[in-house]
Amino acid sequence: MKGKILGAGAISGDDGKRYYYEENELKNAKEGQNIEGLEVDFEVIDGKAVGVFILNKPSFSSNFSSLNASFNASMTNLPNIDTKFVFLDFNAVKNFIFAPNIHSMKFFALLTLICYLITNLLAKSFVYGGGASAAFFYIFGILSLVLGLWVNYLLFQTSSDKKPLVYFISCVIVVAVMGILLKTLADSLMMSMFGGRLPYFKLTLIVLLFIAYAVLILLWYIRVGKITNEKFFMYSLYAQLASYACLIIMIIMLLCREEFGIWYDFAVICAIASSALLAVAWLKFREIHTIN
Repeated sequence: MKGKILGAGAISGDDGKRYYYEENELKNAKEGQNIEGLEVDFEVIDGKAVGVFILNKPSFSSNFSSLNASFNASMTNLPNIDTKFVFLDFNAVKNFIFAPNIHSMKFFALLTLICYLITNLLAKSFVYGGGASAAFFYIFGILSLVLGLWVNYLLFQTSSDKKPLVYFISCVIVVAVMGILLKTLADSLMMSMFGGRLPYFKLTLIVLLFIAYAVLILLWYIRVGKITNEKFFMYSLYAQLASYACLIIMIIMLLCREEFGIWYDFAVICAIASSALLAVAWLKFREIHTIN
């Protein structure tokens, strides 16, 4: 099949579809050559472009722009390098945004995890006092949300499967409603500690929302695991479910006016393990499958 290079890692085929390729599949590119817009011949295997050969010779302006890289880096490519060093390619930054691929997905997924972990570390400061910690809590919380949406959008673009994106957005809505309820629940629980009645209705509603959230997370992990064919997503899911089980036990003990003690520690350990396994999953996966 013939097509035209959109940028590093992406080709627009004659059939109107977009195909992605690894750097080592570009067979006859020269060092410092600007490959954008060049016509290529390639084969398609499992939805990916392989054996990519440049057909037309680079123009004088293309060569000149390559020599002028130090003055206009955004218009040229660095020399072709191994895919593990793709983040050194300045031109690839543009493709992180406009041409979704596995490399950009890994980058933004890990950035999302970092922001999410920072948000959790700041959560305690946010609960017990305002100030700078509360401000940073909101900043990193919103940033992790936006990045999470972008990662799932990239997954949708590369796999044509919208389910992970739908599950993620649904989770965000459920968490937002739970957050509103938890704010009103905090005051009610404080009153119950001084002899008032426990807010059973609010607690029940939060438990139901939490179950809905857990189901959506379960569906997201299963779907992403199938799309990427990476087993570590499922390992992360198991640790996440163990954390949720500890939280449910804590809620039950709270309703019975008992201290939950060690169950909180178990929940934290499982949550940390889940995040670590999720990071490994994003780092390890190498392919995207289209699932009907």
